[in-house]
Amino acid sequence: MMREFIQKQDKRNEDQNRINAQTSQELVDIRTTLSQLAVSLSQEKGKFPAQPQKNPRGVNEVSEVQKEDCNAVITLRNGKEYEGPKLPVSEDIPTRDEPTVEKNVRNEKASEKYEEVIVSKNKMSVSNHLPFPSAMQRHKVGIRL
Repeated sequence: MMREFIQKQDKRNEDQNRINAQTSQELVDIRTTLSQLAVSLSQEKGKFPAQPQKNPRGVNEVSEVQKEDCNAVITLRNGKEYEGPKLPVSEDIPTRDEPTVEKNVRNEKASEKYEEVIVSKNKMSVSNHLPFPSAMQRHKVGIRL
């Protein structure tokens, strides 16, 4: 009978020790949460903290695998998809230094007559007009009205 009592008491002591350990761990968790809350409340909005905080590096980085799969397609309210501006197709764009070259090309028409057609590379003329030509004129110094 005494042995049974001692065994039961040992079991109760073990259970009580386990409960005490759990309670102490929960108390530590509550203390850390409370200290974090106190720090966030003590820092006023719009002001920097007294101690600088570490920069969390790598939080917002995207891995290379995700960058390859990312295609930006914007869906508009009316349901159309917009993929952004198209890249210009490389065409022969004449430059100022390049002289105008004319070629004689034979063009076959429906009447099977051959005509000579003159095609020039420089189809559009490049003109550089100043937006404000009066700003480039020199003002006369010393003339008074």
